[in-house]
Amino acid sequence: MKRRTLLVLLFCILPLSVPAWIMTSETRDQLSIEAGIEAIKSGNYDEAFNQLIPLAKDGNPEARYNIGWLYANGIGGKVDVPTAIYWWEKAAASNHAPSQFSLGMIYLTGDGKSIKKNVPEAIHWHMRSARNGYDEGREMMRQLYRTRKGTVLKLYPDIAGEPWFSKKKSAE
Repeated sequence: MKRRTLLVLLFCILPLSVPAWIMTSETRDQLSIEAGIEAIKSGNYDEAFNQLIPLAKDGNPEARYNIGWLYANGIGGKVDVPTAIYWWEKAAASNHAPSQFSLGMIYLTGDGKSIKKNVPEAIHWHMRSARNGYDEGREMMRQLYRTRKGTVLKLYPDIAGEPWFSKKKSAE
């Protein structure tokens, strides 16, 4: 009886202490991204970069997005929008919708220095994020339709046929 109890206890405790070598690379990557985001929240920017840069260099879109965000906001260093764009473009190539949205925002406004406002480019990136299911991208496309209808229709004449597009939603 004691042996059975010991085995039951062992099987209950064992999953709580899974060795790192058993984890999938996706699980390890996700844990590193979470650690990087926690490091950002706690103000430990060196640790954030240490957690995220290797993943970004290996092609992880979420890590690339977060590295871009750090550069765009000057967190852990000076603001460097061209480097942020570099990382966001790499993530956007993997259809990472938040990166596509971020590119749309930077081209919609410019940075006042090296990146000029480019509304057609902004619309392009917002549309990609919208088509990838990103709610903020969809709302931005609705707003751009209201404020820059001619440019939107020139680039996307069939936008009203998009299943997510509704002129009413932006008024809510």
